[in-house]
Amino acid sequence: MGKVFACFSIALHNFKKWAVNPRLYILLLMEVLYLHSRLSPVGELCARTGYKVTPYLLPFLLDEGSAVMMLFLGVVLIVIAIVCNGIASGRVRKEPGSSAQNRKGILLAVLAGVLMSFFYRFVAAAMDLDNFESPTPGMLTPYSAIFIFSVGVLLSNFVFNTLVMKRPFVGTPVGYDAYFKGSARTHLVGMLGGAVWCLGTAFSYIAAGKAGAAISYALGQGAPMVAAVWGVFVWKEFRGAGRSVGWLLAVMFLFFILGLACIILSGGN
Repeated sequence: MGKVFACFSIALHNFKKWAVNPRLYILLLMEVLYLHSRLSPVGELCARTGYKVTPYLLPFLLDEGSAVMMLFLGVVLIVIAIVCNGIASGRVRKEPGSSAQNRKGILLAVLAGVLMSFFYRFVAAAMDLDNFESPTPGMLTPYSAIFIFSVGVLLSNFVFNTLVMKRPFVGTPVGYDAYFKGSARTHLVGMLGGAVWCLGTAFSYIAAGKAGAAISYALGQGAPMVAAVWGVFVWKEFRGAGRSVGWLLAVMFLFFILGLACIILSGGN
């Protein structure tokens, strides 16, 4: 893991040299020539037929193969953004034992991400994505799917919460009596968070009928960016951090936005 962090640090240092790197301008020139070669036939066709084309020409560039590559590129950019966020967080926390906690947090995040990546496939298979109004008998609509999923989350929490409360990853074990010691405001905030999450998941299920399950789920992974915005600009978690942390956060936001844009464009095909 240390080698991975070192590689990203070197890459971040190289980003600062882009403005004076002639190879970057050569690459941009090659990109312009490539776009011209792909768009010039469209312009000629429009000139012959008298049909006016809008400035939004990018869909003409997305055939099936390039759309798949665009989707893959978007996922890669988002993964890089998440890694940059993790590196920045690790540089801020310098308390004793923080390195061990960071490693444990990364392992838990990877494990949770792998497990979470499987559930949407089963939800999509249970829904009739082609006909939400009159689904095939035995298939679900987005509304029935989110209801069943919510019931499953509620029931499974009694199992997993009990295990984590008795054997926490960090801190001391707690009992269920601690839950009732919390204030009403704390419980309402938790309920509000659950309601917002459930509403967003319901919208993701509904959008799968138009955008497709893969695109809909991938766009839902923009949630970490929202959390990062709150952490950076609202909670000020990186206040007083060095310039390198600021660069990492900037690259994180940039790659997140570019990754989501690539995913959206890939879904237009």
